[in-house]
Amino acid sequence: MGALLIKISAFYGLLILGAVIKTKTPVHHLDRVGSYLVNYALPFVFFSAAIRIEDTSLFPVAGLSFISSLIIFGFIVLFKIGGKERIPLGTMSSWSNNAFLGMPLASLLFGKHGLEIASLWAAGSITFFALLNGLILGMEGNVNNGQARFRGVLRRFFFPPYIPAVMAGYLLGMNGFFRDEISLRISELLSIAIFSLSTIYVGCRLKVIREILESRIIKMALLFKHVAFPILVMLLLFLDVVFAGLFSSRDYKIIMTMTIMPVAINVVILFKENNFLQSQAALCVSISTLITAIISISLAIFGASLI
Repeated sequence: MGALLIKISAFYGLLILGAVIKTKTPVHHLDRVGSYLVNYALPFVFFSAAIRIEDTSLFPVAGLSFISSLIIFGFIVLFKIGGKERIPLGTMSSWSNNAFLGMPLASLLFGKHGLEIASLWAAGSITFFALLNGLILGMEGNVNNGQARFRGVLRRFFFPPYIPAVMAGYLLGMNGFFRDEISLRISELLSIAIFSLSTIYVGCRLKVIREILESRIIKMALLFKHVAFPILVMLLLFLDVVFAGLFSSRDYKIIMTMTIMPVAINVVILFKENNFLQSQAALCVSISTLITAIISISLAIFGASLI
């Protein structure tokens, strides 16, 4: 429990540090940091996670993660919930902080098996949002030019290189590369450093002003993320119990743990072209993480069997 409390305390400490740094840092420097995190740092975190995947029979976990994100995002976009902001709302509602909080928490509560399932859950989520990044965002600005639209889709699908990073990490790990204790420790330390920088960046973008506190999109995102998303996954796991039997009872506990993760830090970075929307996302991440903190501390105190 002590390790979990340290991680959560560190998160909010780094947020406060970011808010302080913001007052002394030019905006163009912050933009540069955001681009670095999206294009290079975060793909390394996903690469590092994929290296740890060993049990190929657990691959359906990635599929379940992909489908869950797709259903929540698709429901919001299809029914135009949030109006013009339905895509940002869908993104915040279905993309979780799997790499920076989910994997450490799963490892803390369930050991190596928990970390492996958490890595696959993160891989499924990453794949969905890489597709989203390419198919939706990659078409913007190229509506009337088919060739340019296709190039935009490919560019955004492969860069930032989230999917290539996951594939490379898995293939190298399965062939014995980077599996030694020293390599795993180095990748873990680098991931912690990236987590720290990402959280500071979120703090730099955090604005607590009336317009943002009253934002309808934040309230809706929190409702979808912390109520609708876990209920959806629970229903899908019930279908597995009745029809498929792909997962064990222990797997169910780990998967449900991943559903309580907060809105991903990544969404703040992705919205860097829209300052007001980015500020909303930053506040949403902070509130969402506090909700997860309360739930996760309760789990640490009373035991993972309560999930």
